[in-house]
Amino acid sequence: MVPTTPTIPSTRQRLVPTTLPTAGPNNTWETAQFDATAYQQGRVINADGSGHGGFKGRGYHFSPQAAWPYVQERVGRIVQQAPYSAWFIDCDATAECFEDFSREHPATKSEDTRLRRQRLAWLESKHRMVVGSEGGSVLFADVIHFGHGVHTPYIGHLSPSFKDAKSPHYLGRFYPPDSPDQSFKPVTIPPSLKVPYFDPSVRIPLYQAALGDELIATHHWSFDSLKLKDVETTRELLEILYMLPPMYHLNRETWPKRRERIVRHLAFWGPLHRELATAPLTRFACLSEDRLVQRTTFRPKTGEVTITVNFGGKAQAGYAPYSATVSGSISVPQPVYHATQ
Repeated sequence: MVPTTPTIPSTRQRLVPTTLPTAGPNNTWETAQFDATAYQQGRVINADGSGHGGFKGRGYHFSPQAAWPYVQERVGRIVQQAPYSAWFIDCDATAECFEDFSREHPATKSEDTRLRRQRLAWLESKHRMVVGSEGGSVLFADVIHFGHGVHTPYIGHLSPSFKDAKSPHYLGRFYPPDSPDQSFKPVTIPPSLKVPYFDPSVRIPLYQAALGDELIATHHWSFDSLKLKDVETTRELLEILYMLPPMYHLNRETWPKRRERIVRHLAFWGPLHRELATAPLTRFACLSEDRLVQRTTFRPKTGEVTITVNFGGKAQAGYAPYSATVSGSISVPQPVYHATQ
């Protein structure tokens, strides 16, 4: 990582608002709210002169060049009030970069990418923060430390049943405030999505092999480790096999219900991850004909370490059902783990 400060001319004084958004402040995302000047003149412009629509059609995508003075002011103001040690920028590392035809802040996709990289690097170099973002594109993997949505991406838009209140797959409301269903209500995965995303026999850890020692990658926050109840065990074992951090939504109400499972998993995963978090994944193999017994090989400084997982419900290749076994050059308190059923 090369920590640099973007050399971006401030356009703030030259931007003149004309029309204003009509949505009230409670009907938009607080972190996406800026002043009228930014709204009118900071938007990314399409080739036909229209504004490039924002997430779910709300507002507009904000030019990183026009956004830069706002980023500096907002981050500076917030860290003065609370000295955070980490900062998360939602979409930069997805590599959703744009060609901007604005006269005020024109940019190619390459220039847009460079500006986003620079502001991510600035958070570390200026404020000494651990930096995260959604996704973990190779274009940004060297300027962030963690990425969510890599192992389990956002899939809520891929099946209508996720939004059907009568469906067993309904993700739920963002309510009640202290325990929103969207975060805490367990659901089953639609059958059409089970195989491509959660069937271990068709998964290959290509991302982990390429970038796993570059950044810490985990699930999208909408699909924490306990959200999809019919694939909980599979996801738990994948977290061990790939050395991925689990993600849990917690509050006072749900902690007593989830405590035993979480503590049990972390007692095995935690010591192992401390040894292997920055170790490259060098080999992946399937050890059974049905591809449900799998092995990853990591290479820390001490030498090779293997993790062998049996995702199946019967013993195979000498490994117990729903188990993970560690062997190699490191010593861990518990070499064998039996997943919760």
